Amino acid sequence: MGAAMILWLMVVFMAGLSLNTIASAGTGATSDDGRRVILNDDGTWELLSDTTFAGGVDAAVLNPLKDVLTIETIFSQTLWRMVFSLGSEDPKYFPVSAARVPEIVRAWLNSPPSEVAEKDARLQYERELIEIHVDKVEGLFQNLRLMGGELGEFFITRNDAGPVSVPLHFVEWQGESAVLTTGVAYRQIFNTQRTTSKERAARVLEAVSVPSLKAYTRLSFGNIVRHFAIAVTYGSSDFGDDSILNKQAETVAVIVDQESCQRFFDGEITQEELVQGGTVFLADRNAAGSIKRVNVEIR
Repeated sequence: MGAAMILWLMVVFMAGLSLNTIASAGTGATSDDGRRVILNDDGTWELLSDTTFAGGVDAAVLNPLKDVLTIETIFSQTLWRMVFSLGSEDPKYFPVSAARVPEIVRAWLNSPPSEVAEKDARLQYERELIEIHVDKVEGLFQNLRLMGGELGEFFITRNDAGPVSVPLHFVEWQGESAVLTTGVAYRQIFNTQRTTSKERAARVLEAVSVPSLKAYTRLSFGNIVRHFAIAVTYGSSDFGDDSILNKQAETVAVIVDQESCQRFFDGEITQEELVQGGTVFLADRNAAGSIKRVNVEIR
């Protein structure tokens, strides 16, 4: 199978998956008293939360972190392979610098929501949160200009009309609110002959993910949500195999509570304690986009 055909199949698969996965959430609305409700497929209305929007970030109305992470992992890994493995020259697949993300966020907020997002109460709520806290969102990416000794870059889902999504999500994690940064494009490629998938994940956590969490604390995101999370996509390859499909993407994500994150940057706990007290998800080269919870040791 030629590279062009593989590229085409990836695009078709990625587009179809995102619509089918997100659309399954149902049709959303807001009741007269400000509570979020959703219309199920059987025609019944379900109350998402008794908390009104004015009450602050309501985790019950947000999409679960793992669901969002699964979708974003497939997007990021597909785009990583298209650019760094298959050599796509289409600029809309290229990662963009952190310095450009704020203007992309503004463009996304100023454009009408997709037909799917317009009918989904959870996506509506998340969009409103991003708009309310847009200054913090923009400031976050300004603080992520340098990641792991490289320029911070992010995969953005785009079409000819502009950005379809942004690399930041308000999500629900263990019944509480969290902010998740996705689409981090790390160009590093690790040799599979010398490292295991967990060893590669540990190196990325230590070099990129953990240091980048400081951007949340600088902007007082802890006043909005209870947990911080970041997902980084990077490369793996058998350096003795030069076939086109050998260079594959992997993604590691870490979730930590905001109090522990602050304690780490205050020097009260080590990075090992921070990661061990949090949760790590990994989608390695053999996972076909699926993520699993793993124990990773960083030294």
